[in-house]
Amino acid sequence: MRHLSLRLAAVFAAALLGPLARAAPPGGVEAMHLMGTEPRPNQVMSGSGVAFALHFDHPLDHEASRFMLSDASGARRTVPVRLGAQPSVLYGSVGQLPPGSYTLGWSAHASNGAALNGTLPFTVGPAH
Repeated sequence: MRHLSLRLAAVFAAALLGPLARAAPPGGVEAMHLMGTEPRPNQVMSGSGVAFALHFDHPLDHEASRFMLSDASGARRTVPVRLGAQPSVLYGSVGQLPPGSYTLGWSAHASNGAALNGTLPFTVGPAH
């Protein structure tokens, strides 16, 4: 019965978060959850000082976690994860970006062994 309850909880979480996050906890490890993002999904941002903060409900292993930024042409680049961030926050900064559509791919690893992967689409608007 517990196995069925865990499956139902996973289906419910997937329905709520959609493509933003996919949980992959090892056997017996409590799954972690994405609690919020900055920017919000599909947010239109200014191109100067672009930074990302992903908030989780578990302390993270910042060294094992990753960010990958893709633009509309498919060009990709690694974004360094700040190692000195708050224990349950993944933080990264890319500085200035030209206008366009972007996707931040991320892989978060909790200190308890749980892992969560997802994407965060956003747009950089034209300069004013």
